[in-house]
Amino acid sequence: MHWSRGGPTLLRLMTGVLAAVLVPLLVFAPSGAASAEQVSVRESTGVVPNVVGTSFSNVGDVIEAAGFVAEIRPAWVDCGPPRVVDQSPVGGTVAPLGSTVVAYITQWPAQGDPCP
Repeated sequence: MHWSRGGPTLLRLMTGVLAAVLVPLLVFAPSGAASAEQVSVRESTGVVPNVVGTSFSNVGDVIEAAGFVAEIRPAWVDCGPPRVVDQSPVGGTVAPLGSTVVAYITQWPAQGDPCP
């Protein structure tokens, strides 16, 4: 190893190499940078399916197949077969996958009540 007046040449060379590698990492890695998991969550969106008019029997499957959580709520009383008459958010909306889509379903009249 060759020693110069300012210190060993090899040490200077290694210090330069380390500086060349570490400085860009420190400069280009913002503080509080999001992890890969956080980034994937932000980018995980989907289009909410339009389920209005869908029968009660498969509305949950349609919503869940699109990557959302189905919540069923009652709408008004109707004598026909239960069906989706409204939803929130509306079909075609871009929303985070895993968020809740509410489907409003018509209900049969209570036993003994006449059909409207």
